[in-house]
Amino acid sequence: MTGGGARWPSPVRAWSVVMLLAMLYCLSFIDRMILTLLVGPLKADLGLTDTQLGLLHGLAFAMFYATLGYPLGLLADRISRKWLIMTGVLLWVSMTALSAFAQSFWTLFLCRMGLGLGEAALSPAALSLIADYFRPQMRARAASVFITGASVGGALAVMVGGWLAGVVGQGGSVHLPVFGDLRTWQLTLLAVSAPGFVLGLLVMLIREPPRRQSVETQQTSGILAYLRYRRRLLSFHIGGMGLCAVCTYAFSMWIPTLLIRELGWTPIDVAGLYGPALLVASVVGMIGGGMLADRGVRAGDPGRTLKIAFWSMILLMISAILITIVARDTMSMMASLALFNMAGAAPFGVSLAALLATTPNRFRGQITALYLFGLTFGGFAVGPPLAGLFSDHLFPASSGLAHALALLAALSLPLAAVLLGCAIKPYRAAVEDLKLWENLPAEADSGASAAPTSIS
Repeated sequence: MTGGGARWPSPVRAWSVVMLLAMLYCLSFIDRMILTLLVGPLKADLGLTDTQLGLLHGLAFAMFYATLGYPLGLLADRISRKWLIMTGVLLWVSMTALSAFAQSFWTLFLCRMGLGLGEAALSPAALSLIADYFRPQMRARAASVFITGASVGGALAVMVGGWLAGVVGQGGSVHLPVFGDLRTWQLTLLAVSAPGFVLGLLVMLIREPPRRQSVETQQTSGILAYLRYRRRLLSFHIGGMGLCAVCTYAFSMWIPTLLIRELGWTPIDVAGLYGPALLVASVVGMIGGGMLADRGVRAGDPGRTLKIAFWSMILLMISAILITIVARDTMSMMASLALFNMAGAAPFGVSLAALLATTPNRFRGQITALYLFGLTFGGFAVGPPLAGLFSDHLFPASSGLAHALALLAALSLPLAAVLLGCAIKPYRAAVEDLKLWENLPAEADSGASAAPTSIS
């Protein structure tokens, strides 16, 4: 079906869809990030090390989330996107609930793998929907609102997990009629999984918008030709954001533990102080970045989208130094964390908008999946486990976690800034060039010779 001449959906319907998708993305981040506040109870009950916790948070989740992202992105380009999203949601919340009954590292590892499989279906299908619900001038803002779900979800995971750990006690348990005696971490996992069963069914209320270009005759060789054609831009863009994710995702996992170990905070302190600060700073960074990027597009400066991502890397470097080396009291630490989370949130929404702005409709699900592959392996499979490995083996002292995070930031952020800076010029050319690809028949782009003549 070709939807190139179809009317755009009404703003009310479009923003309603974005809000539901953002709520789902929020829930997905609660379920994947909840382990950040369960480090103490899991180490006590299951005897886990920092390295194992990093693997659970990272590699276990990333294995299916990353490797199956592309096939699910291909499905998002071909089948009903809302059905794909609903199936993924119901799968991942089921895995979160089952992980509450894990009795060893490996059973919890398998549940985290299932969580990654379910969550892999959401982003490619959701972003493909957003691209067909919004005109190009509004996509950065819409994509940023969707990605804001990650920031809200991460903050809620900190607040809910910290509150439960503080109220029940890290070594305590509660009795439930059906489940019997549950430890704090088990109760937390069951609680965060429950809303997903309702939200997953609400996805059926979404109306599939017309696709802005036919995808029925899409060929695998077409995407290969497109990847060759955009190799410079995609390498710089995905590589830079992947390295950014190495640092930001590792910090997001280990900061609550850092505050508890080195500043003497309680879980209630983390929930009441860090949680709200994380929420406000991340939302401001995400929405603010999207608004600035949209303003640049309207002013005829599309390159501003990736400029925002580049300057965010500079701010991340400064704030990472403050968090790990300078800040040793509550006020300075809170200010440093606010800057880090604001700067860390801004590039993710605008970088997705940049991806949509340079990718033909028939490839959006697949290219988004490749982008998420880079972020997942950088952010989850590499970042948290590497920080845990540094903490266990290079800096085993009580202050070792701060040194481990500082080393990780020093290895990842400067190179991320260089790559994103190199992506700005080819990005500008790709924005102007997109119309050539959009007008190219799907049957015709089966080889590199069919591509437009200017290489980006």
